[in-house]
Amino acid sequence: MEYSISLALYDFLPGLFTGIALFFIAQMVRRADTRFTTLAFAGGGLVLLAGLLKATWKLIIAVGGPEILLLSELMFPLMAPGFTLVAFAVWGAIRTLNNKAAPNNLWLIASVLIVVAALAAFANTVVLGTVRGYFPIFLGLASISNVSLSVMLIAESIRRKRFDLAGLFFVNIAMVFALQPLAAMPEMSIAMHWFEQTLTSAGAATFAVAGYLMMIDVGVDVTIDVVDHSRMAPA
Repeated sequence: MEYSISLALYDFLPGLFTGIALFFIAQMVRRADTRFTTLAFAGGGLVLLAGLLKATWKLIIAVGGPEILLLSELMFPLMAPGFTLVAFAVWGAIRTLNNKAAPNNLWLIASVLIVVAALAAFANTVVLGTVRGYFPIFLGLASISNVSLSVMLIAESIRRKRFDLAGLFFVNIAMVFALQPLAAMPEMSIAMHWFEQTLTSAGAATFAVAGYLMMIDVGVDVTIDVVDHSRMAPA
């Protein structure tokens, strides 16, 4: 399929918006519990890379270059572990914010889950010979991790009585389910590509706004907590 340069450039927006959103969420994690900062930034980096590679694939085709299919096919194999890492980091950070114990080895638990998914994808593709057998496995893990991340952020927003944030994060979940049938389609018309990218961009932009506001909200809470503890400290 031939892509216009405008469509190819438009495809960079969702990845950039999502990267910005996950940067804000990683900053939120850092403010809540520095133990999970690396986990959050590593996951966000993988998701950003996935989106940029997919957009680069379209841009190369649009300017008349070769179709490097690997750039497109790497999207969910990168996005799945990325969202998994971020989800575990946010889970740990939220437990800390709620004065609950969070294990130090979240990176190990997340890594085991990612390795299991990778082995299942390998078995389905290579051993069983299923065409694109890895795709449904990584798509499933990415979707579950993304939805879990949004559910946790919605729950934390409601706990803080920030129903505006809960609504914004809910939009992200709605977009995940709306885009799943499109993502599973092997071929789409140009019109459907524009529609998909518009939905994805809108959802990612909303996610970025919500991530920024949550980062600010958590930062205020942490600052207040530090001030309160300093006042309680003996002179």
